[in-house]
Amino acid sequence: MAIWNSPSLWALPEELNVPKRIDQFWSHVRLGEGCWTWTGERRAAGDRTYGQFVIEACGHRVRFRAHRFALESVAGPIPSGLIVRHACDNRLCVNPDHLTAGTHLQNARDALHRGRFRAGRFGTPKLTADQVRELRARLARGEGPTDVARRFGLSRDRVKEIQRGKAYAWVPAEVAGSPPAADGQ
Repeated sequence: MAIWNSPSLWALPEELNVPKRIDQFWSHVRLGEGCWTWTGERRAAGDRTYGQFVIEACGHRVRFRAHRFALESVAGPIPSGLIVRHACDNRLCVNPDHLTAGTHLQNARDALHRGRFRAGRFGTPKLTADQVRELRARLARGEGPTDVARRFGLSRDRVKEIQRGKAYAWVPAEVAGSPPAADGQ
């Protein structure tokens, strides 16, 4: 049995009968005035729960995040590398008007601006955006990563991740000689 996780709906083999599957999908949705709630299967992703739609037929088992399936069923294929973002912050919402394709960085910025960003071990980032900027500035001025790590109470490896943009990517890099962006972009 072939198992695929969240491929493009439009790349599925013909024998899976995509139009029939779209009808099946929408039968698991409770319509509302705002959010349309997924009532089908759910799957935990870390500490979050998302709707999951599974297609099993002809020796295939295909899993989709419900919100991704919803957007693709009405808007067509989502470009590779993009995720589906919720404008309503309701992970079980499948209303296409509340869904947009975007990057992980855009999603993190959405979370930050809406006050739901959970980067740290206990749900809050260890560093503020201003501290990240200061840390990066110290490194740019030639201060060593070990000294910077000590100053901010971090490991040297974490400082290097921040420097490379692997950590705290939601904090935009400052352009030399320009003031910080007012909107955080």
